Amino acid sequence: MVLKKDDTALRAIMMQPLTKLDFVDTVKAWGVSSWLMDLDREKFIRVLDQMMDPSAKQETVFQTEYEMGLEALDDAWHAYAKKSY
Repeated sequence: MVLKKDDTALRAIMMQPLTKLDFVDTVKAWGVSSWLMDLDREKFIRVLDQMMDPSAKQETVFQTEYEMGLEALDDAWHAYAKKSY
């Protein structure tokens, strides 16, 4: 799916409650989370800490911490997944 770019966009996955994701989207969500933890565990923990605030906007938190928008983050994950698997 990654090679064909036939996976759900990261933005769409992030805007749904975890309990509403189908299996394939859940796998991608955990894959992206695992990759972000491997990249910089402290940064990922800061993101999670900020997300505990109900007023936090996911996109703003990710933009601030990772210095790229969700589409660029998704593209970076695609590149990692293609190279790694």
